[in-house]
Amino acid sequence: MSVDHSKVVTRALSLGFMLDASAFDLLTKLPAEVDPNELVERIIAQKKDVSSVERRITSEDLELLLPPDLVTHQSEIESAQLDLEPSLEVVTDPTPRLAPIKADEGYKRLFRDRYQHLLSILQKRPDMRGLTTVQSAKGVVAGQSRKVAGLLSNRVERRGSMELTIDDLTGTLRIICSESVAKSTLRLPLDSLVVVEVSRSKSGQLFASSPTLPDIAHKKPTTSAHEVYAVFLSDLHVGSRMFLHDDFQRFILWLNGKLGDREMVGRIRYIVIAGDLVDGVGVYPNQEAQLSERDLRKQYLLAVQLLEQIPRHIQIVVSPGNHDAVRQALPQPAIPIEVAEGLYRMENVKAVGNPASVKLNGVSVLIYHGRSLD
Repeated sequence: MSVDHSKVVTRALSLGFMLDASAFDLLTKLPAEVDPNELVERIIAQKKDVSSVERRITSEDLELLLPPDLVTHQSEIESAQLDLEPSLEVVTDPTPRLAPIKADEGYKRLFRDRYQHLLSILQKRPDMRGLTTVQSAKGVVAGQSRKVAGLLSNRVERRGSMELTIDDLTGTLRIICSESVAKSTLRLPLDSLVVVEVSRSKSGQLFASSPTLPDIAHKKPTTSAHEVYAVFLSDLHVGSRMFLHDDFQRFILWLNGKLGDREMVGRIRYIVIAGDLVDGVGVYPNQEAQLSERDLRKQYLLAVQLLEQIPRHIQIVVSPGNHDAVRQALPQPAIPIEVAEGLYRMENVKAVGNPASVKLNGVSVLIYHGRSLD
């Protein structure tokens, strides 16, 4: 059925709204199954309270209401800025190194690796020279002290004191803290690496003082030789009823230079999505009531349809989160091709694991979807 687009314009004018040239051009190119009258009526309903100066319908207004597959975004970024070629380097990605292991062995390896990695950070500090092991600290004699590093495995409050249990690869050590020291240990999470100075009383009891946590080593920040920008996103949750579809469509219009500061957006060369690209299925009880799409593969298909509207000169790095189709244990591999084939067909998308380290134009970036408070 043919549509008289002039009547659409007349209807809008009768309600105090004017279609600009780009909006009219887009209306004339829509397929027959799309009712332009309905589109314009919806926009007018949304804008009915705006001032008379703003009563203009643009192509951007129409694009926000159209399905993604009906919107062809032609980037309006200045061609002079497109010579800033992106340079993406994956430094570390756990995906190729992951293999099934028994649960108990996995936990042992996790704690050993954490202990050894944190210990190596501590040993770089000048005031941590002479660190000893738990087994060696047990041999301290009265009147002497030794610094020992271990994982805090237990903490028991007593009247006026506290008993700490720390362990390392050589054994377990129980030590008593005075009341003043005990207050500072209350802030220490269990299973964190702690350094204590251990001494022995004349009665043979081991005491701890000066608890210390590993510090973050100072690093010189890396910089880029060119002024290029990156956009950092996470937790899109495509497929959820609470996914901000209209806002994301405006974001896509912005990336294509149709909204906002074109000079700024013209320097964007990277988008990093740090987990939960989709809402997933069966992540928590009764989740299906919150889903707009219950098929996991279709959720990824919807996500791909959105990402395909982003200009091709922007490199997109996607890592998984706990809602994605990967294992819950860390580290997590990249989102598998079996459920998100479309991601792997996109030339400007790189799927990595969680956590992952990349370099964007020489700038080091750590990508991590945290779950510390879950």
